[in-house]
Amino acid sequence: MGRSKSKHPIPKVNVVPILDAVFIFIFFLLMSTQFIEYFQISTAKPRVKNVSGSELAKKEPKQIKLLLSNDKIEIVQGMNEKSLGAFTYDESQILELKAMLRDLKIKNPEENSVIIKPYKDVKYSNVIIAIDSAQQKVAKKKVGKDALFRSIAFEPRN
Repeated sequence: MGRSKSKHPIPKVNVVPILDAVFIFIFFLLMSTQFIEYFQISTAKPRVKNVSGSELAKKEPKQIKLLLSNDKIEIVQGMNEKSLGAFTYDESQILELKAMLRDLKIKNPEENSVIIKPYKDVKYSNVIIAIDSAQQKVAKKKVGKDALFRSIAFEPRN
């Protein structure tokens, strides 16, 4: 017995409407895309200077740190964190903080960095006050016309 031929031919699938729908769908996807502009903070490149071994031995970094809590800002210095002063967030106290940072910069003109150590629950506005205080602009010959401390590093505080 031979094979019998089918009476019904196999229907062909019309893909044109499907392709039309896909292209329209792509168009709507492109039109609904949100183009987001990303911002980044610009920073200056570090300056590199050759220093001899004897100069390195003479210079001990001051490691000026600002310890932040929600009540006060404390200025400490060195690895043992010797306290130099504590200030609240009152306007008059902030002015005193800025004056003390200016004095520290005048005494240590080679010091260009400050470490900010906030507790994890410190208000963002208090951190901004500390940054503004450290990067205040001063127009004195001894300090320069630049910001007091150009580099700011953050360190977690337990």
